Amino acid sequence: NMAYMLIGIRVRMAMWNASFSKYAKQNSMGEEYGSPQALGFAIKEQLHRDGYNILYRKQVNDKGVMDLKAVFESKIGSVNKALKTEKDVKEILFKKFTDIVNFGTTFTAKGYPSFGVTGAVQIGVAQNKFKGTETIVNDMLPCFSAENAKKKKDEKDDEKLTSNTLGEQILLDKAHFLYDVTLNPFQYKDLVKELDDFNGYTEEDYNVFKKASMRAVSNLNSKSKKGCTNEFAMYVETNDDVKDTIDLNCLGEYVEVYEKDSKTVYDLIELASLL
Repeated sequence: NMAYMLIGIRVRMAMWNASFSKYAKQNSMGEEYGSPQALGFAIKEQLHRDGYNILYRKQVNDKGVMDLKAVFESKIGSVNKALKTEKDVKEILFKKFTDIVNFGTTFTAKGYPSFGVTGAVQIGVAQNKFKGTETIVNDMLPCFSAENAKKKKDEKDDEKLTSNTLGEQILLDKAHFLYDVTLNPFQYKDLVKELDDFNGYTEEDYNVFKKASMRAVSNLNSKSKKGCTNEFAMYVETNDDVKDTIDLNCLGEYVEVYEKDSKTVYDLIELASLL
């Protein structure tokens, strides 16, 4: 069945998805948003913690960060010698790796056929539904000194000025990001015909993803993500005979989020009238 999901992320004095400037990502209107990759990363990390095989996850060996070929071969072992065709590689990917089953792949490992498969699960861009979010700049002064390339004019050229490093932590005081997520199991109908013993996206796959999506953000453990939690989830599942004949891809447009009496309210009145 098709499934249309909404996943709400609560932010309190934290940073859910920063740009390279360290500030929250914003559109041209100055509105904060969250990238699909941010939620996808959280879900993959949760699936990894739950014991599932994840291919697209950073790994390091004694030579540094491993490339896709190295990670792939480290996980499949000696069977890689028999992988000659695109079908051979797909057989391994879709039977062994939970992230591939959900999100698909653009496979470009050196020495193997290159191809792409669109995933059954697609995550949209999240909008901050809360009005009045403010950015907080937290200055930090670590206990270690750092060399400064600047030299005092009255000092010799070979002398360097040293001082404590001054850093910044950029936070949002409060925000509520809402993601639209779509599951289309019919995306794999051709793959089911192509691969041997592949049953497509199953009910079990959906339940594994659903369980992970409900707690993935809350379980992230980093300084910037401390204060980011799963606070809302809704799953709209269609009947078998509906398939992909309806469009519910942008359910988040019909949801308002605000605070009342120190509580967060997800207003679903407009959405309920649509469904």
